[in-house]
Amino acid sequence: MEAAQPNDQNLGGAWWTIFQDPQLDALELQVNVSNQNLKAAEAQFQQARAVLRYYRADYYPTVTAGPRPLGRGYLQTALLLNS
Repeated sequence: MEAAQPNDQNLGGAWWTIFQDPQLDALELQVNVSNQNLKAAEAQFQQARAVLRYYRADYYPTVTAGPRPLGRGYLQTALLLNS
C-alpha cells in the first residue's frame, strides 16, 4: 500500500470540471453567484453599521482639551485658595 501524495498545485481554477458532470458545473455556477450576492449583502450591512455608529455618536458626551491661557484673575484666585 502506498501513502497518499497530495497534489494541491493541480487543483487551481475550475477543479470540479475534471468530473465532467453538467449538474456539478451548474451547482458551482449557482454557488459563485450566491457568493457574490453574499459579499454584496455583507458590504451593505457593514455600511449600515457605520452609518448607525455615526448617527449614534451624538448621543454620547464628548470631551475636548486644548491649551488655554490663564488670566490674572484666575491666578490670583488660585493663589488665595491655596494659602
